[in-house]
Amino acid sequence: MVSNRSRQILAFCTLSLFLIPCRALPQSATSGAMPEGSSQKQESSQANSAVSDWFAKYDRIRCDAEMTAGEKMQAMRLNAAKPQKKNGKLASRMLAKYTIALSAMKQLPPVPETRELQERYTEYFGKASQLFSDFVDAQTNVPYPVESLSARRRELEVFDKSNKALDKVLRAKYSISKHKHI
Repeated sequence: MVSNRSRQILAFCTLSLFLIPCRALPQSATSGAMPEGSSQKQESSQANSAVSDWFAKYDRIRCDAEMTAGEKMQAMRLNAAKPQKKNGKLASRMLAKYTIALSAMKQLPPVPETRELQERYTEYFGKASQLFSDFVDAQTNVPYPVESLSARRRELEVFDKSNKALDKVLRAKYSISKHKHI
């Protein structure tokens, strides 16, 4: 169930997407006949350029959604703690971040080489948004549903690790530098 607060956050997030900087894909300056074999190299170069540009936008989305060190520490205690005002605030902040990231990931133009990674991170941000939304709602529930939220969080962590493994493989394949964390 989506609360009015979540709808307000989603509306804000949708408007915020216009602020995400994007780089234009470089245009080829060459024209005319190509030497034999050059067309394959150019196609490969254009594909690598498209992948590189995609990763730059994708990294920006992930960086904007990333938790700070303090948020990570607080999130570790989120499952173990009883409802607390600070936990509700953290869950609300993360809901906003992940809702923005989900929307941005859906709007990111897909590249065939990274389609699976994009689909998986779109799914991840959707599941994470729902989990944090449920954390916000759980702050007012009695009894506090620690076990069901904890199990979903563990599943999400496993899914995130598999996404990061795929990210690492693709970065190595296309010589893309590692995502720099906060």
